[in-house]
Amino acid sequence: MANCEGYIEKTGTGTEDMIAKCAEWGVAAPEWIEEDDVFRVVLKRPAATTAEDGPARRNLGKRTERRRNRASTTTQQTTQQTTQQTTQQIPLAMIPPGNMRNIVSLVQKNPRINVNGMAHALGLSPNGVKYHLKQLRKIIDIKHVGAFQAGNWKLSVKEART
Repeated sequence: MANCEGYIEKTGTGTEDMIAKCAEWGVAAPEWIEEDDVFRVVLKRPAATTAEDGPARRNLGKRTERRRNRASTTTQQTTQQTTQQTTQQIPLAMIPPGNMRNIVSLVQKNPRINVNGMAHALGLSPNGVKYHLKQLRKIIDIKHVGAFQAGNWKLSVKEART
């Protein structure tokens, strides 16, 4: 691992750099353990600074921070694009008033809402929401794409079948 990061230039060298980097990052120095024919290096992880921060991020290096920031920005852009694509505005006039119209309205406001969230917002049971979703599928195309907790609802007008 350390060799991949470029801290050990050649076999047998760079151990002083590892100790210095550990001190710079605020973690314990590595332990070198020799057992029989096996040689192990134990590197400790940084302790969490707060519950919100997770593992300490201080002094991880500019390259690591740039990589994290780029990944975060890309994820946010992709989420925004997906949300815009999957929440097509359905004319509410084509949906009967009541719970089905309220479900469409909830999904358009928050495509990541789950059945339990809809049930709570509408004052129905989860099975009641599932019943209305089944009825709604006869009128419009409504699909849940992705994992249960992380997916999105996709709404579209049903195409006329010939």
